[in-house]
Amino acid sequence: MSRAFQAFGTQPSSLAAPDTFVAELRRFFTAEQLATCAVEVEEHPVDESRHVVLLTWDGRWWARFSPQTGQEVRADATQAASLAASQRDRDKVVRSDYRIHVLFADDPDKRYTNHAVQLLDFLEDAAAMVIFDPERQDFL
Repeated sequence: MSRAFQAFGTQPSSLAAPDTFVAELRRFFTAEQLATCAVEVEEHPVDESRHVVLLTWDGRWWARFSPQTGQEVRADATQAASLAASQRDRDKVVRSDYRIHVLFADDPDKRYTNHAVQLLDFLEDAAAMVIFDPERQDFL
């Protein structure tokens, strides 16, 4: 079963551009960490003005990043902010008009757990985003 997260921010960061997103990934991770990673940038299947970045490790496990803006993002941010325990997260999320929808492939053997954690750290550090787990209805 795949796992989804929402990374909320107050404005489209430099990560909104696919080339910048990939360049930031390469700066954040070591060459060794990315050695078995294939990076693809695809057009969004519904909105061709948006892109999806797909990372695949060892041809088995993948992570998909899809930037989103608009009214639905603001509504989801307001709902998520109401669940925030910390005032800092609440203040940051309630003003969000940008998010990156993150989807991780199933990892039953837990072989890629560190990859998932590092990718969420990447979004927090490189883009100053707040990570929300819709399944647990909580922030990381």
